Amino acid sequence: MSTKYETIVTLKTLHIFPMFAIDDYDNAGIIKPGFFLIICTAFTARFILTWPLYMLAKRGLRAKEKGALDFLTNVSPLEMMSSIPALVILLLIISRDVDSPNWMRIIWARGRELLVISVALQLGILVIGNSSIKSLQITDTVIGAISLFLVFYFSLNPRPKAVFSMFPTKPVEDAKN
Repeated sequence: MSTKYETIVTLKTLHIFPMFAIDDYDNAGIIKPGFFLIICTAFTARFILTWPLYMLAKRGLRAKEKGALDFLTNVSPLEMMSSIPALVILLLIISRDVDSPNWMRIIWARGRELLVISVALQLGILVIGNSSIKSLQITDTVIGAISLFLVFYFSLNPRPKAVFSMFPTKPVEDAKN
């Protein structure tokens, strides 16, 4: 019969978080990111992700009409740069594997912090950009509220903490063979 302390030590050794269901783990025992974490990361990378979509939507226009470069005047370069860490994390969510290089593992281990920094930068840019405007738009208020929620979600929720603490590793061969 195991004691409560032995069970906790065993769970921590196996990297099993008791707050998640068995369906939250993949075949290798790694916690899946989940749909909500992927959506939140995509929202954080929205300034870079929407640009190709805008370019595709404008593809059918003639060259003499106003082109797809209008998007570049509506989004500041700082907002686009603040989306780069979130885009990298989004690509790592898709491509992380047992054979991933070491630099991916290093970035993945700091993924939660990178997402918090990215959202905080976007929130700061939004506040500074609206400080000179006398009337606040409702869309800016909603984006600010969502960004504030994401700062708390990425920093306090157990799912991002658990997801970014695990990375697929190669199975260890038994030394007795």
